Formats: sequence, structure tokens, C-alpha cells
Amino acid sequence: MKYNIISKDHEYLQKLEEFYKKYYKNKIDIIFNQDIEEGRYLISSKNDEEADLYFGMENDIIAKKINKYQKADDFFEFLISLEDVDFKNKKGFKVISLLNGVTSAGSTTIGLNLADLLSKKGRTIYLSFEKNPSLYFYLEKKINISLNDFIFYINQDRSVIENKLLNLESNLVVIDQSEIFDDIKNIEIDMINKILELIRHTGFNYLILDFDTLYDQFKSFEGEKYIIINHSLNNYSRLFFHKDYINNGMALIVNNRDREMYINESMLRIVDKFYYIDRDYECYKDDKKWKSTIIQTQLTEILKN
Repeated sequence: MKYNIISKDHEYLQKLEEFYKKYYKNKIDIIFNQDIEEGRYLISSKNDEEADLYFGMENDIIAKKINKYQKADDFFEFLISLEDVDFKNKKGFKVISLLNGVTSAGSTTIGLNLADLLSKKGRTIYLSFEKNPSLYFYLEKKINISLNDFIFYINQDRSVIENKLLNLESNLVVIDQSEIFDDIKNIEIDMINKILELIRHTGFNYLILDFDTLYDQFKSFEGEKYIIINHSLNNYSRLFFHKDYINNGMALIVNNRDREMYINESMLRIVDKFYYIDRDYECYKDDKKWKSTIIQTQLTEILKN
């Protein structure tokens, strides 16, 4: 198996090549900073061309084991251990964002069920920026990692929160609700992007971001955007009032109020697609208080489209 390693850090690449020629030339076939040829696997930095492997920057099931500046022996031994099947099983990284016209519209219930559904396909994390915390009602068990931890450790010592995420074994991770309102009120898009990059780096396949009513951050956030609005026509009117905040990424609206509701012209100006989620009051009687086969079945159909 051949590899082509490219990086804009030429000094690092030169030292890596020197080590390779001295100790690993007869063990593995590698070229450095050359044009990609058919049949070769490319390893690159984030800012280079598309690659099969990245220096810990992209979220593939094998990429998280490759880190720039790790011990050279570990780096090359890992490459030697890879097989064709490792590349066939690669998974990408997708972000799904939720936005409400008003608070308490139902995005937590739908978001948790969506996260649970996606966790069957890959490692999934749910993170809420809800101003009026509701997760404690839904979840009895905490993981002891909150939004406040992200904000604090990213600014102080990123490795602490990174190691916490890496040590989580569950495929479904729900970040604990923020207990400090000002952390959500004052959060900026730069911090959100840092959180996203950290989650991507630690091996997750799906990230559900519940923006609640944070229109400003939603506008600035670059990613796929799915909008969930529930309960009343007035909620759609509020959304239309903020239509300038909903740019090209807007994909769909999920409504669980009334299948016969009239869709007026104002809605059609901002809505690509309408979907309906039936209410499932039975899920609130369950110990988990949110998990619903009905909701997940309908979400499955929406995802297919």
C-alpha cells in the first residue's frame, strides 16, 4: 500500500522524510509532496487537497489516530497496520442545526430522538444552547461535561476537554445543560466553531446543535441547517420576521401541530420543505421521557428525502 504525504509545513515534512528514509524505507512505500497518482492513498493537512487520511483534522474512523508531531515510530507503525478495509469503513462528519421561532417549541424532544437515531450509524453528540434549560427534565444521568466546560477548557487547556470526549464510550453523548446563563447569552460564533472543530477532532460522526432562538449565531454558523418550528402559526410569523438570519443553508421545517395548517405565501418565501412529526405523548410516560419510536420512524423518512 502506497502513501503520498503532503503538508504546507515543509520543515516538518522534511524531518519526517528523513526519519522515514533512515528507519522505514524498506517497510512501507511512501512519497512526499508529489502529485496524487491513481491507487495511492493521500495524507494531508486540513488546508490541502481532499485526502483519504488527515493529520487529525478530519473525522474519519482512522484519522483520529494520526496526529501531527506525534512520535515518528507511532506514526509509521500505524500506517503499516492499516488495511484496505479500514478505508472502506470511513465515515464522514455531519452537523445538523436546529432553530426555533420561540422557546419551548419541541426541538429538544425531536433533537434527542434524532441524535439517538443517528447514534446507530456512528458516534453522535447533542449540544444545546437553550436559554431555558430543559435537558434536566429529559435526562436523569449526567456525563459531567457541560457547555461551560467547553468554554473554559478551550480557553485554558483544550487537552482536558479533549481527553474527556475521547474517553466517552457511548455512541450517543448528550452534553450537560449549561448552568450559567451568561455563558449562553454571551457565546459567540468563534467559540461555537472551536467547539465544532474539537468534536470533529475527537472522532464523532454527527453533531446535533440546538441553537434554540440564537438567530445571530445561526446566521454566522457555516453548515447544514435544519429548522424545527412547532405548535402555532405565530411561530412561523416569528421565523419570517428573522428571515434575513436564515440564509442559503436552510433546508426544512418540521411541524407537529396540525397537518391541515394553511401554508401561506410568507412561509413559502423561506421554507424549502415542510414535514410533519406526529406527537407521541406516550414517550413522556417512559423512564427516558423523550425516546419515541413514532418520532424516530418519521425522522427516518425525513432523512431519506
